[in-house]
Amino acid sequence: MRDGTWIYPRLSHGGAPIDMLGSRGLLTSPAFINAHRRRQTLAEHINQTNYGLETAKDMYEHVMVNDELRYSLISGKVLLRPGVTKFTRTGALLADGTMLDNIDAVVFATGYVEANVSYLDDSILAKDPTKLDLYKLVFPANLPHPSMAVIGFFHVRGSIPPVAEVQARWAARVFSGRVKLPDRQTMLERVRRDREERHRILGKHMRSKLPKIGVIPYRDEIAREIGAMPSFWKLLLKDPRLAFRVYFQPPLPAHYRLVGPHQWPGAADYTKEAVGNTFYSLRHAGKEVTSPSKMAVSSI
Repeated sequence: MRDGTWIYPRLSHGGAPIDMLGSRGLLTSPAFINAHRRRQTLAEHINQTNYGLETAKDMYEHVMVNDELRYSLISGKVLLRPGVTKFTRTGALLADGTMLDNIDAVVFATGYVEANVSYLDDSILAKDPTKLDLYKLVFPANLPHPSMAVIGFFHVRGSIPPVAEVQARWAARVFSGRVKLPDRQTMLERVRRDREERHRILGKHMRSKLPKIGVIPYRDEIAREIGAMPSFWKLLLKDPRLAFRVYFQPPLPAHYRLVGPHQWPGAADYTKEAVGNTFYSLRHAGKEVTSPSKMAVSSI
């Protein structure tokens, strides 16, 4: 490894999948408190320093989700070494001067180009992904008319499809004329503010050329654009149980099918049963499943 990494466990407190412990909530903690909690959660899983994984990189940008690596490291099945300087005919020279010879295999896992718009004219989108003038990461602000939408041009610690879905729904509403975009100057000003905010938060740790987004706040914002964001207070009056499921349990794509266009009749029942269904196969018949809201709370 060139410079270490942050390792997230697949399961967190109480054995709940780590991606089920987030919630939109009505009250959010300051960023520094969330960062402290996240460091505590990661330290409980694996001590970065003891395992030689310490890194100066931001824990939001450079992460690995893995449960097996710590066992492989502590048992000696996997050995950490610094980056490769060069390869020889049968070996490799490492950055610390160590020479490895008679290597059986080398696996290249260097990733891929995550954003390429070279097929578009510069007047539409800049070739540099860090300079894309996309209003809320979807609509090119320079176009005279909203005739193009960019879906999935973001970096997220989590699943891309649920975010891309609300982007596509917004684009469809705009193209059909049911939703209007603000004027060009307003959109460019929003692009500028978003770019400055990302640099302020991530700074030199911006590993990805694509914009980094927070899954819950971004999806909620786009959902508001199409009128699909459920209101806690309205849900509370209509169905209190559903309201607390939506705001204090894992954010699900089905939440954006409760109200607004393209509602799904089964969205409410799915929301109420999603957590229980996750653990259903692990329990005996008739046993109640404890929801994440009754488990230890995590900020991840």
